[in-house]
Amino acid sequence: LGKKDPKTLYSMSNLAQVLRDQSQYEEAETMHRETLKLRKEVLGKDKPDTLTSINDVALVLGDQGRFAEAEEMHWKTLAVKKRVFGKKHPATLTSLSNLALSLDGQRRSKGAEWIYRRTLALRLEVLGKLHPDTLITRNNLAHNLKDQHCSRAAILQMRRCFQLRKQILSS
Repeated sequence: LGKKDPKTLYSMSNLAQVLRDQSQYEEAETMHRETLKLRKEVLGKDKPDTLTSINDVALVLGDQGRFAEAEEMHWKTLAVKKRVFGKKHPATLTSLSNLALSLDGQRRSKGAEWIYRRTLALRLEVLGKLHPDTLITRNNLAHNLKDQHCSRAAILQMRRCFQLRKQILSS
């Protein structure tokens, strides 16, 4: 197949993810960056797999506490995804949510809260209230509010999340 074959690149990405899942962040970052470089070269910079690789690098940077670097990559990915997929596409909303995580990591809680709320509204509209991504966003918003000492609002969001998850499990 060769190093530049899309199937090889897919396998590299999967291996990098396994390394990340095992908290081997430096190795995961190296492999994600190599995959990104090759995907840009082989597929082009605006292709879905390339955008996934950019996201993967940003996430592993966040895992290492390098939130400012992650934020920069999330902004770039978000801009491309809005242009390529549209502002309400699930892939675009994932980038928006990941951007909020990087802001939260930098203790920029108000900015993260605004993005979580925007992402939640869009995911409710596009995916519905029971979709796992919608529930994750609601959960992240609740934790953000808790960290800002907005206990009442945090409890409200977490209760809603709990009720919806319970509804899913009981059906």
